[in-house]
Amino acid sequence: MQNTGVSCHPAVMLSFSSKESILKLVDKLKEIDNKLTSRLEEEYVILYPHVVKLLKKNRIWPLGAITL
Repeated sequence: MQNTGVSCHPAVMLSFSSKESILKLVDKLKEIDNKLTSRLEEEYVILYPHVVKLLKKNRIWPLGAITL
């Protein structure tokens, strides 16, 4: 990987990701640059009232979330 001096921090929304897809992502990041796996930011959806409303409207629900 060429060093261009630009920092990179990958992130993944775990709330909508299966364990299998997360493992595939980690493998892909290792292929790009092994250091990326240590910088991976894990994010979860926070179930604020307006977020719950949008999720229900769009008929999707997270596998895991932060509840209030």
